[in-house]
Amino acid sequence: MTALDSARSWFRYHRLFSGLLQLELRRTAPGEVTGLHAAAAGWFAGHGFAAEAVRHAEAARDWGLAARLLADHWPGLYLGGQVATVHELLAGFPAEARAADVELAALAAADELAQGSLEEAGRYLALAAQGPVSVPAGRRGRVQVLLGVVGLLLARQRGDPAAVIEEARRLQAAAEAPDAARAGLGEDLRTLALINLGIVEYGTARFEEAEPHLEQGVALARRIGRPYLEFTGLTYQAAIEVSRSYTRGAERGRRAVELAERHGWTEEPAASIAYQTLGGALTGQGRLEEAEPWVQRAERTVRPDAEPAAG
Repeated sequence: MTALDSARSWFRYHRLFSGLLQLELRRTAPGEVTGLHAAAAGWFAGHGFAAEAVRHAEAARDWGLAARLLADHWPGLYLGGQVATVHELLAGFPAEARAADVELAALAAADELAQGSLEEAGRYLALAAQGPVSVPAGRRGRVQVLLGVVGLLLARQRGDPAAVIEEARRLQAAAEAPDAARAGLGEDLRTLALINLGIVEYGTARFEEAEPHLEQGVALARRIGRPYLEFTGLTYQAAIEVSRSYTRGAERGRRAVELAERHGWTEEPAASIAYQTLGGALTGQGRLEEAEPWVQRAERTVRPDAEPAAG
């Protein structure tokens, strides 16, 4: 056991000892395990540890609680670049729960998008869109936000600018609803809408329209402290800039890569665009040896299914 603070109020136990304690609890008081997991879920949720709260709710097999906790914290997890964590948490639910719970269906749609399955994402989103009226009134605003975010992401990956604009408008309206306003999501969602609008415009070669949207989105992301959104927008800014200036394009590409490396997003589909930009800029400058590792990283990470513009 190791103390984690000077007051000796937090301790770290070896994983083997933790496993031993859990086995002993199951042996001596098996009836208490579920209740303890439920209590732990409540404590972690109340202290801002979203992923841990969901894991304990899943361990308690309280799927309704686990779904509500994950839905409540999903915007923060997604906007914080924790897509892999969300994927892991969703994998802890029974397969049938995804289709039976409106909020979980919306989250499953977002997860399928992240994995590059547009068809499955559309199916789950359609399921979720059928059920908001069955959600308690106090949670309907959150459901509309979830549906708005996923609808925006799906329209972007389909490369449909008109649909992205329409979904961005809906999302903005949802962001102004009392539930979203209380959650402090207004500026987050506006930033998300701006950057995704810029991305789909880039993907359809509407660079003059994409640039101001990306510029506004990146500036806002930086101001509100959303490095994942800043990183995403920077990658596309770099891709546009490199067509005019190898130097400026490479500079923005390097800034995006630095953010990715700092936060662990180096395998993200958007990172592939930064690698491509750097490789292309260095090649254009005749610096082939420097370009080669970036091209190789782009080849290794490119996922056209999850990021069509990268393909």
